[in-house]
Amino acid sequence: MEKKKEKSVYSASESQNSYNLSLSFGSLCLSNAGVENNSAFAYSANSVIGFPSNGSLRGNMNIDGGQSSSFDGNRAGETMSKDRESVARDYLFGNNSNFLSGVAHRCSTSPLSGPKSQPVANANGGNCGGFRSLNPTHLLRKNTIFRSALTENGSKQLQHLLSLKEPSIINKIFVGVIKSIFELMTINQHGHSLFAQLIKSCSDDQLRIIMKRLTADPLVGNLIVTTSRTVIGSYSIMKLIEVLKRSPLIFKVITALQGGFFLMMISENGSRVIYKCLDVLDTRTNEFLYVAAISQCLNLAVHEHGCLSLINFIDKMRGQQHRFELLHVIAKHSLHLSQNPSGNYVVQKVVELDDPYLIQEICCQLKGHIAKLSLQKGGSHVVERMLNSRGMHQLAIELLESNNLLHVAQHRYGNYVVQVALNASKRAGSPIYQQLMMKLEQYLHCLQYGYARNVYNLIKAGVASQ
Repeated sequence: MEKKKEKSVYSASESQNSYNLSLSFGSLCLSNAGVENNSAFAYSANSVIGFPSNGSLRGNMNIDGGQSSSFDGNRAGETMSKDRESVARDYLFGNNSNFLSGVAHRCSTSPLSGPKSQPVANANGGNCGGFRSLNPTHLLRKNTIFRSALTENGSKQLQHLLSLKEPSIINKIFVGVIKSIFELMTINQHGHSLFAQLIKSCSDDQLRIIMKRLTADPLVGNLIVTTSRTVIGSYSIMKLIEVLKRSPLIFKVITALQGGFFLMMISENGSRVIYKCLDVLDTRTNEFLYVAAISQCLNLAVHEHGCLSLINFIDKMRGQQHRFELLHVIAKHSLHLSQNPSGNYVVQKVVELDDPYLIQEICCQLKGHIAKLSLQKGGSHVVERMLNSRGMHQLAIELLESNNLLHVAQHRYGNYVVQVALNASKRAGSPIYQQLMMKLEQYLHCLQYGYARNVYNLIKAGVASQ
C-alpha cells in the first residue's frame, strides 16, 4: 500500500507539471552545511517540490505515502529522512515561482495542493538572510531583500542573481533596497558588495532614482557627504563614481561633494573619495572640486588632517590654471600659515615645487620676519626649506643683517636655521657664506655651549677646511 501511494504522488507530479514549484537558484544551497538557522519543511503528499539535479540545492525530505510530514529544528548534521528527490532546472521566472519570494509558493490553484492555509514549504532560516517563511507574500516585502543583503550568504546569492542580467530580477532587488539605500551602502561589507553589483546592473533611470535618493531629500541633508565620511560608505561612493564617470549623473555627485568639501577633506574616509574623483574624472568634471579647494584652502591648511589632505590634493590636481591659483593663495598667506602647527607643512609643500613666481611671493611675505620665524618650530622648518630653494639669497641676507643672529644660533630651533644658512650659502658659492662666518666668529666664546654648540662645530670645521 505504501509503494502504491508513493507511486500516485509521482504520477500526480507528471500530470500536473504546471503546478510544480519551479526552483532555479544558480548557486543557492540549502544544505545541512549551508543553512544558518533551524529549518522546518511541511508539505503535502499531493504537492511536489522540484530541486535542481545539479546538486546546487540539496534538501532531505521524507515522503510517507500520502501522509503530511514535517521536520522541525533539523540542524547541521541531522538527516531528515530516507528519500531524496531531484528534478531538473525549471523556469526561473513564472507566475507560480519566484526566487526572491522564497523560492517556494503556495499552489493554491492546483487541485493537488493542500489547504490554502498551508504553504508548500516553510523555513525559518537559510542562505538568503534568515527568512522566517518562504511564503511569497512575506518574502516579496521590500525589507526582506534588504535584510538578506546584509548577510554574507544572502548578499552573495543576490549578487549572483544580478549577474544573470535579467531585468525583472534587477528591478525586484532594486525596489527591495532603494528606500534603505543609505543603510545598504554603509552598514557592512555585505551590503556594500551588493550595492556595487547593483549599480553596475541598473538602468539609467534606476541610477537616476538612486542619485535622487542620495541628494534630493532636504530632511536628511547631503547623503553623499554623510555616506562618504563612513568607512564602508566611502568605498560605496567610490564605486558609484566609477560607474557614473561617463554619465551626466556624475555632476550630481561632484556638486554634492563640492557643497561638503571641507567636511570631506578633514575626514580620512571623505578625503579618499575626493582623491578618487581626481584620479578617475577629467579636468572639466573636477573643476567644481578645484574651485572648492581654492575657497577652502586656508581653512584646510590649519586643520590637523585637512593640511595633509590639501597637500595630497595639490599633488593630484591636473588643471594647471586652478592649481596655480590655489598655490598662489597659499603663498600669499605664507606668513600666517608658517606660524601654524599644520599650516607650515602646506607652505613647505609650495616651496618644494620651486616655482620662481611662488618663491618670490613667499619671500615678500616673510620679509622682516625671518628671525622671529626661526625661533618657532613650524616657522623654522619653512625658513630652512626656503634657504634650500632659489630664495636662499634673500633670507640669508636678512639673517646676516639681523641683530638677533646670536640669539637665533643659541636657540633650540634657530641653531638649525643658522646651520642650513651656512651650508646652503657655501654650496651655492655665495659671498654671503664668508660674511656669515666672519660675523659668527665674533661670538665663538658664546657658541660653545648648549644648542649653539652645533653652530660652533660647523664654524670650526669650516675654518679648518679653509
